[in-house]
Amino acid sequence: MLPTIKVHCWGGLGSQLYGLALAHHLKRECIGRRVALILHTSGVTKRKSELTSLSKSIKVRELDDFKESNFHSSAIGGTKRFKLSFKEILLKTRIVLDDNVMKSSASIKPWTLSIRGHYTNFSFSNFTLRDICQIVVTQLNTLSARNRFDILVHYRLGDLITLDSKNPLSANSFEFLSLLPGQIFLVSDSLDVGVRELRNVLNREVMPVPSKGGFDVLGHALNSTCFVGSSSKVSDWAILFRLMLFPELDNFAPASRKSTLARLCATEDSRSLQFFE
Repeated sequence: MLPTIKVHCWGGLGSQLYGLALAHHLKRECIGRRVALILHTSGVTKRKSELTSLSKSIKVRELDDFKESNFHSSAIGGTKRFKLSFKEILLKTRIVLDDNVMKSSASIKPWTLSIRGHYTNFSFSNFTLRDICQIVVTQLNTLSARNRFDILVHYRLGDLITLDSKNPLSANSFEFLSLLPGQIFLVSDSLDVGVRELRNVLNREVMPVPSKGGFDVLGHALNSTCFVGSSSKVSDWAILFRLMLFPELDNFAPASRKSTLARLCATEDSRSLQFFE
C-alpha cells in the first residue's frame, strides 16, 4: 500500500480551507492514495483548527507546535546548515513538496510523503471548490436569512497592526463606501479599531458585528446583500462562495487580491466582483 500523503497547513481558517481544498483535490486525483490534512498551530500567532471534524473523506489532525520563541530565535551554525541541506534533499527527491514545486497532482511521486505551503497559487477544479463550498454551507446552515446586512465589510487587522513585516489595508481604501446606499456593518478581528477607523474615514455610522472566528465571518458574508473584503484569505473564500451561491449579489475586494481571486474564482461568473485600490 502506498504511504499517506500529508498536506501540512499553517494559518487561520482561510489558509486551512486552502489546505482542505488541496487534500480533496489529491483524494480525487491520486487514486489509491490516502490523504491527511495536518493543521499546525505554529506561526507568528497561535492558530486553532476550525476544520477538525468537518470533512468526512479527509482525516484532519491538529498539530500543536506553537512556541512563543518561534520567531525570536534561530538555529546556530552547523545545525542550521544541516537542516537546510536535509530540507533540500527532501525537496529534490520529491519526498516533500512545497509551493514552488507543487503545481499539479502530476508533481506527486509514489514516494511523496508530505506537501507544505499555503497553496494560494494552486488552481483547483470546480468539483473540488464545490466540495469545499458544500462543507462550509453545511457547517453554517444560515442561507435562509442571507440578506440581513445591507453592506458588510470584513476588515482584517489583528496581528497585522503590530507586525513589522506586514501591514493591514489602509482604512482610506474604503472611502468608496461613502457612495454606496445602505447601512454599513463591520466584522473584524479588531472590531473597536476597525469601527473607529472606518467611521473617521467615511464620516457615517458603521455598525459593529461581533464574531468568534472565521466561520462567523463566512456566515455574515453570506447573510449580506453587498460584501466588501480585505487582504484576507477568509475574504477570498467568502467572495468565492457568494459567486457560487448568489452570483447576482455585489462583491468588492482590494486590487491586491486580483490575481489570487482570478485563480480561486476562475470557474465562476465574476461580473459582480469589483476591485478597489
